[in-house]
Amino acid sequence: MPAGERWHPAPTPAYSTSVHDSEDEAFVWSQIKAEAHRDAEQEPALASYLYSTILSHSSLSRSLSFHLGNKLCSSTLLSTLLYDLFLNFFSTDQELRAATVADLRAARVRDPACVSFSHCLLNYKGFLALQAQRVAHRLWNQSRKPLALALQSRISDVFAVDIHPAARIGKGVLFDHATGVVVGETAVIGNNVSILHHVTLGGTGKAGGDRHPKIGDGVLIGAGATILGNVKIGEGAKIGAGSMVLIDVPPRTTAVGNPARLVGGKDKPKRHDECPGETMDHTFEWILLDDKIKLGPTHLLFNHGEARQGTIIHLERVVATGRGLMKEKRKGGVESGHPRMQRMAHAFSLFVVFILVVAFFSRAEASNNDSQVKCSRTCVAQNCNTVGIRYGKYCGVGWTGCPGEEPCDELDACCKVHDNCVEKKGLIDIKCHEKFKRCIKKVHKSGKAGFSQDCPYDIAVPTMVQGMDMAILFSQLGSLRDEL
Repeated sequence: MPAGERWHPAPTPAYSTSVHDSEDEAFVWSQIKAEAHRDAEQEPALASYLYSTILSHSSLSRSLSFHLGNKLCSSTLLSTLLYDLFLNFFSTDQELRAATVADLRAARVRDPACVSFSHCLLNYKGFLALQAQRVAHRLWNQSRKPLALALQSRISDVFAVDIHPAARIGKGVLFDHATGVVVGETAVIGNNVSILHHVTLGGTGKAGGDRHPKIGDGVLIGAGATILGNVKIGEGAKIGAGSMVLIDVPPRTTAVGNPARLVGGKDKPKRHDECPGETMDHTFEWILLDDKIKLGPTHLLFNHGEARQGTIIHLERVVATGRGLMKEKRKGGVESGHPRMQRMAHAFSLFVVFILVVAFFSRAEASNNDSQVKCSRTCVAQNCNTVGIRYGKYCGVGWTGCPGEEPCDELDACCKVHDNCVEKKGLIDIKCHEKFKRCIKKVHKSGKAGFSQDCPYDIAVPTMVQGMDMAILFSQLGSLRDEL
């Protein structure tokens, strides 16, 4: 395949150049300007900066070109020259603009530290490095290689991100933190991929030509991972942080370790349903082999050390440990007074305390929030990026539509079905939660819009998925408690 604009491991690309792209660009740009106005009013010290980078420009293309030109200029590579160069590409290439908007959305949705589109546009060096590389890639394809390589050098100097201009990168890509990311000349990155800092997509040094990794759509690569050689990382695969990958990784599987191995074994690797590049889920279920407890390398799977993510990892560890002990207990290998059983009891005590704390704050919030009711006839959208989300008439803990009320949209309809399921089968029924996750993911992939512009599916669905992941873990712990 000749060096071109894109490479799509899937049969069809996740995005297409269409009227929808133009509408999406207009919406994102309007959001950026509104955010800049708000920030300028709240922080006068930034007013001049925000005016020069965003508010004085008529389009996202002009704003981004101005910002990149000033970031990457030097004493001999003038900002005005770079501005004209970037603007020429961004203003004439709709596919390039669509990729930029998709990258902005990726950062806003997947990174909880990204507070706004304007924050990403101005401050996220991974985003800025990627947009500059997209222009360098087009220069490379036009045989303007000296200028493309000069841009690569400036990107590396300014952002500490080294991406060869020949590398082919899809849309909706997130370089989170981005420091130390290296992408080789013949590397290919698909759509909706998330890559953390200090990741290398390099060659082995033993071969020329096509010598770099091929990353499929929806892949998640953890911090410090190294992938070497012309290996294929399948669609939706997950690479644990710190891993050294020298082998092909099948779609929807997890590879961890140095050298990396597939979770579950190479013959029957454990597969997952979600798209980790979009969900940013760095965990995997613990597995039991040979009747012994095999716990995954948690130090390889932490994301940012985020408390919520760490809690999920800890609970998965408790569930797996409990299952292993029950297996040994049934064989007569573990007594109730065994130290490990005592540690399990301690773990469950901590878990109960955790639940009580959550319940306490939930009740406190309920008592101070008159809008939190059990039955609603109105469509609301509140706390869209927290576990306290209220959406429509049925989505949210303790939030339900009145009898006979129609859901606000398809996402709310999923919540109504989930409410009916847990009412019949109980809150710890895992099948209800799994069915709900599949329902909301299907709605998200449909491309339709919900009733609320303030709480779009891109934000609401990942929040609900995280909530269901916690609910599933609690259900597993509840069933395990009954066994113990």
